[in-house]
Formats: sequence, C-alpha cells, structure tokens
Amino acid sequence: MFLKNKALVFTAIFLINIFSISKNIAYSETNQPVINMQSSSSGTVKTPAPKTYLSVHEDPINQLGLIHSANQIKEAEILLNEGKINEAEKIINEINDWLSDATKYHFDLFQILSKDVKTSNASKIEKAHTIDFGNLRDESSVLFAKILIKKGKQKDAVGILVKVMKSQSDSELGKKAYKMLQGIKFSDRAG
Repeated sequence: MFLKNKALVFTAIFLINIFSISKNIAYSETNQPVINMQSSSSGTVKTPAPKTYLSVHEDPINQLGLIHSANQIKEAEILLNEGKINEAEKIINEINDWLSDATKYHFDLFQILSKDVKTSNASKIEKAHTIDFGNLRDESSVLFAKILIKKGKQKDAVGILVKVMKSQSDSELGKKAYKMLQGIKFSDRAG
C-alpha cells in the first residue's frame, strides 16, 4: 500500500511539473513556440524559445548561411516588383559576390576533405553545400539579369544568363534563363 501511495504521489508531482512547464509555453501568431518569461502589470513578456537547426546554414540570422542569403534574394525580388530597382540591385550585388565566394569556398573544402578517407563524411557535406550555394548563386544571377533588363542593359544581362545556362542547363532555372535570352531577342525561339 505504501508503494502504491508513493507511486501516486510521484505521478501527481510529475503531472503538476509537466502542467506548470507547459503552461509557460505558448505559440505566437506565426505558430513559433515562445516561453513566457515573466509577468508584468501590462501583461506577460514573451521571448522566443531557442531554436536548434540541423545545419548552420538553416539559421536565418547566420549571415554566412544559405537561408539568410535566400531571404535577401526574396527581399530584392519584392523590391524589384515594387519598382525599387536601385534598392534591389544593391542587395543583389552584395549577395551575388558572397554567393560566388561561398560556392567556391565550399568547393575548395570539398576538394581538400575528399582526399582523406577519415574526412569523407565532411567532404559529402561540403559537396552538398557547394551545390546549394551554387544553385542560390544562379537564382540570384537570374534576378540580377532581370534588374539589368529593366534598366535597359540587355547586353550586360546576356553573359550572366549564359553562365546560368552553363551551370543549370537541365534545370527549370536554366530554362528560365534561356527564355529570358529569347525574350530580349538574343536567341530565336524554336519552332
């Protein structure tokens, strides 16, 4: 009987602790968990729960990461759609340089790490990063070509779009680049 009561007491304490922890976790409008840290006269102050990422490149705050760069490209595209061409161009110029460098750096790391069997897993990661950054670089380049075309600089856009075609010949992005070349009358449309 004593063990049963002890087990019930332990279960009750456990449930109370779980309830008190879970009542301090709420969800914001974006469905991200937040932890209620303290109460004040004006209400509860909420701070974001710490988020862990599988890769450093998934962290949107990491300026060296892939997601941060992708978000900048989205921001530039929004600015371009709003007619703020010079602002979009400034963002794309900065991000293009970084994405080109990051692609090269990850490729260099891939080559270095692939020479040793002990670092083959790391080399696979760097190869994946090379591909991811290269794809994003090309996406950014297509957006830069759009900016140049809107500014009436079709000749400058041609080389950029051809580079994307070289890198992405079989992809949707490569097809988009080729259609843009046709759209500015650099290439004929196939019948």
